[in-house]
Order: sequence, then structure tokens, then C-alpha cells
Amino acid sequence: MFNQRFEWVKSQFDTRKDTQQKTSRAKVTGIVRAPIDKVWAVFRPFGQEIMKWWPIYEWVKLDAPGKDEVGAIRSFKTLSGREYKERLEMRDDQKHTLKYSFVEVKPSLPITSAITTVEMSAKSPTETVIHWFSETEVSPVFAGQITSGQEKTYTEAIKSLDKHFNPSIGKLEVEVISGKDLLKTGLFNPDPFVVIDLDEAKPQESKACLQTCNPLWNEKFTFELVSIEGKLRFSVWDANLGKDEFMGTAEVDLHELKSGQVTRKTLPLKRTERGEIVVSLRLLLDSGEKLPNTKQMQQQHAIAFLTGILDEVKQQVLQIVQQYAGGEDQKYEYQKYPRRKDAPDVAMEDLPRMVKGLPPGEVLPPQKLGLISQRASEYLYSQVGFLQRLEKIQKEGGDPWTAFFSGWIDQPYNLPKIWKDDVEFCRQLIQGVNPMCITLCTDESVIPKDMAHLTAQGKTIPELIAQKRLFLLDYGYLEDIPQLCSKVFYPAFVLVYRELLKDGKSRLNILGIQLTRHKDRKNEVYTPNSPYPNKYLLAKIHAVCADNQYHQFIYHLGFTHLVIEPFAISHHNAFPKDHPIGQLLKPHFEDTIGINYFARQTLVSYIAPFTNQTFATGTAGAMQLLLKALKKWDFSGMSFPQELLSRGFDEKGSDGVEDYYFRDDGFKIWNAITDYVGNIVAAVYKDDAAVAADKVIQAWAQETADPERGAVSGFPAAIETRELLVKTLTNIIFLASAQHSAVNFPQKEYLAYIPNRPNVLDKPVPETEGDITMEYVMEALQSITISHFEVSFSYLLTTPSLHLLFQLPLANDRFSSIHAIFMAKLNLIAVEIEERNKKLEQEGKIPYPYLSPKQIAYSTDI
Repeated sequence: MFNQRFEWVKSQFDTRKDTQQKTSRAKVTGIVRAPIDKVWAVFRPFGQEIMKWWPIYEWVKLDAPGKDEVGAIRSFKTLSGREYKERLEMRDDQKHTLKYSFVEVKPSLPITSAITTVEMSAKSPTETVIHWFSETEVSPVFAGQITSGQEKTYTEAIKSLDKHFNPSIGKLEVEVISGKDLLKTGLFNPDPFVVIDLDEAKPQESKACLQTCNPLWNEKFTFELVSIEGKLRFSVWDANLGKDEFMGTAEVDLHELKSGQVTRKTLPLKRTERGEIVVSLRLLLDSGEKLPNTKQMQQQHAIAFLTGILDEVKQQVLQIVQQYAGGEDQKYEYQKYPRRKDAPDVAMEDLPRMVKGLPPGEVLPPQKLGLISQRASEYLYSQVGFLQRLEKIQKEGGDPWTAFFSGWIDQPYNLPKIWKDDVEFCRQLIQGVNPMCITLCTDESVIPKDMAHLTAQGKTIPELIAQKRLFLLDYGYLEDIPQLCSKVFYPAFVLVYRELLKDGKSRLNILGIQLTRHKDRKNEVYTPNSPYPNKYLLAKIHAVCADNQYHQFIYHLGFTHLVIEPFAISHHNAFPKDHPIGQLLKPHFEDTIGINYFARQTLVSYIAPFTNQTFATGTAGAMQLLLKALKKWDFSGMSFPQELLSRGFDEKGSDGVEDYYFRDDGFKIWNAITDYVGNIVAAVYKDDAAVAADKVIQAWAQETADPERGAVSGFPAAIETRELLVKTLTNIIFLASAQHSAVNFPQKEYLAYIPNRPNVLDKPVPETEGDITMEYVMEALQSITISHFEVSFSYLLTTPSLHLLFQLPLANDRFSSIHAIFMAKLNLIAVEIEERNKKLEQEGKIPYPYLSPKQIAYSTDI
């Protein structure tokens, strides 16, 4: 009898193969919130890569020969101390299926054999269903225990895989302290307890306090934050044997909390007559001070920006009524910009002078305000249903940045498809929104030493320089500007070369990009031949972001809007209404002071500037950037021909660059204005002496150049020749009209598609070995809020002008024939540009209409 019992017990625990084995089946299904191709790419490796997403291993290795292929043996040790071996039996990359078998385990388990299968299928473009199942030959006594353990393991594995793609962003500590004046649910005092629910986390509940309406719980709970939704809900219940009775609910938005700080809250209960609970909360984020905004919140913030614009429009309308009564004849006062409280060390007083207040007659007219209001409203209406469009596009695996294009907001050219292309990157350097940075290299000493080894088409850098085929973009003014919060920007170098084509033509192409300026170590250089294409792409995006800071704050805001304002002031103060030169200049200052004042109340406001959150440098950093550039700004040196010449370009095209339409069209406009102004000056003044004798001209020159008034650097304090007067007037008119139009009106096309030209980036290019993922690149791009700002900003700032150059009004009947000749020249130029652009479009290329007289605004009026 004893022997029989012994044999039975032995059979139950003997792990050797016998006839009493049972086939046990374990099966688990779960969802990973990521696209199937990305989930499979992470899951498919059979070796130690598994440790990156499943934290149950002490070590993992592939047995010799160590190749990750069917038949490979994987050995590993779990944190529980057991050592296993498994064999890869099958892996199908098309069907996203993998099978592996059990080989051995130490210490042993009552398992004879096991085959495990993992199958994946796409639930949606952003979700993957995982079926994880196995068949195991196991002792019947342990079948249930083994199956339960396997299913638990598979469930945890799927959760770990999901967490790999959707990592925790921190923790929340919750203390439920007490309740007060809770409502009875029956005849007797309740037994209240609290259920705490946070987003997708498993709810937790407190103990029940017996027979009281004023419970003291004093219980602590910890939640892992896996979502930025941040909705923390408390529901209070009366514990009953049959059915718990609801006693009220309360909610906290975690976006209100600051990481690391303990916040005590008294929460009135809702959906009940009375009662409150007291809780203590502590948010512990892995990074940042506050929980990031949800898409809905970002949408609300974007709308707030546009409604702020509309509110400012209303204020301007009120000022029209209030200020027109004051008259227009008094002189305007100059004022220096005061220093900012958020950046007291930034010398704002060194910016170009502004007018004091908003003088009567300079308020934007109703028609202009109506256009701005209409433009803002068009954008708002176009974004109705934005979140639904975004969700639909993402589910279909489309481009989320195209969700902005609806209603009045058109998709810009073909940029969503071609923005990554190197040739397109370079085309925009001469035909895009900022054609002002590219410079012909004539000196090898300006090339960073870490880029000196680069070659193109078999030519070294010295050879490319000798052939006038090398160009540099240097964003060095960004080097010492502080980086705020999570914003990242670089003082980049970009080298571009003129690529010679087989048909005898040429085009610009990228040679290399250096983002950093390390003095103590090597700087990484990113090239088209990089083995890490995603790093190279992000480097290009960072270079464009740097260019965007230069464009917006130096060449657009600074070198057009701000530098033109002192001219508008001195013109108003110095010229009588009947002076012919004053009449010549007057249209070119139309609405300039009004639009600058408008910008000072919104975009670069001292109170809540939109640019502080929406640009990489922030507002104070942007002013530092501009002030650096202004130190080298000079009125004569920054004339259109001289500025181009300083970068190696001239009217003859001796630089060899083809299709530089800003240069080509710009010279047509410059020459037409020069002839027009020259003819008028010749008609007004018979010789140089007449110019020198004109007291109005001399007073105007003195005021504009005076360091205590206009303070325009490089402006002549005396104008005593007709030639100097023509150059001076031409420079002012071109600056106010063509130059501003060239850097303003392309914004709608080139800024509306965010990846093409982001205002802000939130991630650096890692200086580590290996590539980054495309997800990392996309995560570096700005948030929905900033994207809304950029798209709406580009739409608002390209509001069609009411003052087009080809419709320039005749200021004085005395010059009607001169004016007619000028209009005829402008129309011929417009026809030439239209014909060229039509041909470009027929060839599938992008047109350049921005310096057509039919597109140029004759004043800086938007």
C-alpha cells in the first residue's frame, strides 16, 4: 500500500516524460497602441533586444553561432532566478507571426514540451492586436497552475510592449483625507468609501468608514501617469451588502498642478445635494513642471490667440473714433523701446526708434481692420472639425500636418510631398521666404574645421571656392541666446554647393550641416551620404528652424518693419503737405505706424507676447538676436544692390547661381524705381545746388540721422546732390515696398506646412552612435498650439494689401507723364514675371510671384 502511494506521489512530481502528461492551452489577446509595423520591428528580434521592452530578464543571449534566424537558441535568466532555453521555430515578416519552443529550464518545472505562437494584426493604423498562445505538455496536477502563470506572463508582456510605445510620464500621489457633511442615502448614517479613477489606470478605492457623514480616511494611493488627459475623478459611495449607493462625485484637472508640489484641495461633491471631500495631491513628472496640454486644450489656446487678434481689432476701431478728433498736424515724438521686465539686460533702447503712442491719423483704417478681422475669422471657420480631421488622418496612416488644410486654408504647392528633398531645401534658400542668408564663399577661413574635409562632385572645398560653387549660411547670432524650457535650437552652419548638371545647367544642393560649435570636442557634420538618414533629416529641420528665427526677427520684423518706422516719423514731421518729395514718399508709409503699433500690442507685447511661446528663441531671445544683427545694419550698406553684393551676388549673375528670382526680379523693380525717382528729382531740382538749398530736405536729413531723433545708422545728415537724393529715396521706397513684400508674402506658402519650416523644435539631434526613429523626428516638431499659431500667423500676415505697387496713386499732377511711364514699366515687368511663372508651372516647378508689381505692396502695411 505504501509503495502504491509513493509511486503516485512520485508520478505527480516527476518531470521526466511519462504517459500521464496533459496538453495545456494558454491564450491571451491584448492591444498595443502603436502601428503594426513598428510593433513588429521591436518584437521580432529573438536575442537580447527583448530586454529593451520587457523588464523581466537578468540577461539574454543567443547561443553559438549567435545568428538571429530560425533555429536559433535563446538562453536567458529571469529576475526570479530561473534559466531557460527557447528555440525560434518560425518567423513570418509578412504575416507578423513568430513561433518558439521550450527547450529546458533550471530549476526544472513539470513541463515536457511547449510551443508558443505570437500573431499580430492591425486593428487600426495606430493600434495592433496581439494574440499570444501556447500548447504545453505538462503534468495534469500542475496544468492549471502552469496555464495561469503563462497567461499572466503573456498579459504582462503585452502591457510591457504597450508601455514601450506609450511610456509613463510620471506618478501621482493621492491622499484621501476626509469627508464632511455627506448626504445620507437611507435612515442610518452611511458607510462611505471613495473610488479614485485616473484616465486609463485601474481604479483604486479606500476603506469604508462606518456609520458617519464626516469620515476620516487618511489613505494614500499612487498612480502611474500614462496619459496627458489628466482627469482625476473621485466618486463617493455608501457601502451596502446588496448595492452600493452613489453619494457624489468630484474631479480635478491635473494640468493645474505643478510637479513636486503638494496641493491640498477641498472638493465640493457634484450630482448630490451637499457634501465635500478633502484630498492631497502630489504630481511627480519625469520631466517638465506641468502636464502637457491635450490636443483639445491646445486647440482652445490657438483659438484664444485669434480671438486676441480680434479683440485688438476692436480696440483699434475704438481708437479711430477717439483719436481722429485730435487732428493730424502735430509733430510725432520719437520714443525708445523700454527694457523688458522678463529680460532687463536686453538693451531694447538700441532698437530703431518708434513713435510715441499712436498718433491720430495712424490708426489702421476700418477697411484694413476689416480685412484682418475677416482673415482671422476665415482661419477660425477653416479649423472647425480640426480634431476630427486630425484623428481621421492619423487612423488612416496619413500626414497629420495636412489636417490644417481646409476651407480657406489651401495646401501650399506640393510641399507635403517634397519638403524632405535636398534640392527643394536649397531652392527655398533663393526662392522661398528668406532669400537673405545664403552667401558666396570666397575665403576658406570661414569654413568650420570639422567641415573642411567635405567634397562634392569630386571637388574639394578650396576647388569649389575657386569655381564660385560654394555657399555658406551662418546662423552664429544664435550661439549665446538662452534656450528656454524644452525648446532646442542651434547656431548652425549650412554648406551648399552649385551642382553641375548634364544639360549644362546647375542647381544648388546640400554639402553638409553642422549644428553645434563645440570648442572642446569634434562637431558632428551631417551629410546627404550619412548612414543615419533620420538624424540627417532632423539636422535639416533644425537648420531651417534657425533660418526661420533669422527670417522672422532680423529680416522681416527688424530690417523692414522696425527700420522703416523712423522714416515714417521724420517724413511726417519734416515735409509740408505740398512738398513734391514729401508727396513722392507719402504713399510708402501708408499704415506702417499703425501695423507696427498693432504688432507691439500682440506679437511682441510686453505683457503676453505670442512670440514668447511660439518661437524657438522666445521674445526676449528674439530681441537679442535682432540687436546683434542691427549692430551691422547700415542704411546705405543695406540697400538692395549693396546687400546682395555683400553676400557675393550681383545683377550680372557672376556668382553663377541660376533661378535666384529674388535677385533677378528685385533688380527689375529697383531699376524701375530708380528711373522713376530720378525723373521726379530731375523735374523738381535743376541741379545739385537746388537740392542743397532745399531747407525741407536738409531738415529731413538732419532729423532722420540725428542720434536723439531718427537715429538711422548710415543715413546722410546732409543731402546736397541729386544723385544722393535719388539713391536715398530709391532705397527707402524699395525697402518699404519690394523688400518687405519679398520676406512677408511667401509665408502663407512656406510656413503653413509645419515640417517644412517649424518655428520651434523640442528635441535635439542626439550626439550618439546610431540613427533615431522617424517618431523621434516627428516628436521634435512643435505642439498643436504652436502649429495653429504658425499656420494662422502665416495666413494673417499675408492678408492681401490694399496698396499694390502697380496701382500706386499719382501724388502730384505735375508728374503725370513720369508716373505713366513708371506704371507702364511695372506692367511690363508683371507680364514678364507672369510668363516665366506660367512656364515654371507647366514644367511642374514652383513659381515665384512675390516681386511682381501686382503682388508688391507699396508700403509696409501688414
